[in-house]
Amino acid sequence: MPARHQNNDGSVDIDTLFRIGRGRAPTGEPAAAAEMTKWFNTNYHYIVPEFSKGQQFRLTWTQLLEEVDEALALGHKIKPVLLGPVTYLWLGKVKGEPFDRLTLLKDILPVYQHVLAELAKRGIEWVQIDEPALVLELPQAWLDAFKPAYDALAGQVKLLLTTYFEGVTPNLDTIIALPVQGLHVDLIHGKDDVAELHQRLPVDWLLSAGLINGRNVWRADLTEKYAQINALVGKRALWVASSCSLLHSPIDLSVETRLDTEVKSWFAFALQKCGELALLRDALNSGETRRA
Repeated sequence: MPARHQNNDGSVDIDTLFRIGRGRAPTGEPAAAAEMTKWFNTNYHYIVPEFSKGQQFRLTWTQLLEEVDEALALGHKIKPVLLGPVTYLWLGKVKGEPFDRLTLLKDILPVYQHVLAELAKRGIEWVQIDEPALVLELPQAWLDAFKPAYDALAGQVKLLLTTYFEGVTPNLDTIIALPVQGLHVDLIHGKDDVAELHQRLPVDWLLSAGLINGRNVWRADLTEKYAQINALVGKRALWVASSCSLLHSPIDLSVETRLDTEVKSWFAFALQKCGELALLRDALNSGETRRA
């Protein structure tokens, strides 16, 4: 949290978040808003983290844990999602005295360890940890940072290392050395070969195949998707998934009551894409292409 937006007692509330985005100090005086930029190659934006030399990190916003508790109380089986520490630092910027922000990795890892420990206490089996920076052409020092980072995070829950928006093949050597239990890849926007991924990934890793486009509004050709992944069924642990978060898609086509019937038949919004995944899963499990 930028110091100019912080409460005097160090607490963080919803007003703090708005001050960061809108540009205001706790006193009400103007204070520069944090920078906003595009989330990778999408039209969504994020507020750029600011890092200063000697910065300290602590958990001050517990909404994730509160929502996990609520979902568990309702009987849901859930997979919480965290933005990974290396990508988080990569996406930020240095303010004030110049320094290498990668040196902050050792300081932020205890916060991640604490969150993972809290999730483990709640009986969470899998945590999705997003490292989309792994689809980029990163400097070697940043690639080298992944191994010690994930060595520090290993052992509390199963980690699904998640990438999206491009392929991972150029950085696969870095990925397969990590102590995680699964990998998600974007098979829509990436050009990774499924057979090569299967051959190179550790045999005990789960592969989450991002086969349904999470960034458009169109129905998928499920027969094509079935053919793309069917050869791996029974050969390793396999999930089918959207290519990325479904936040890029509208929510529910069924509430669109004014669309032309033919045009509506071309579409699949977020809920319908979940339905496509369920159909694809059932077809792969049964071997019946008719379902797809």
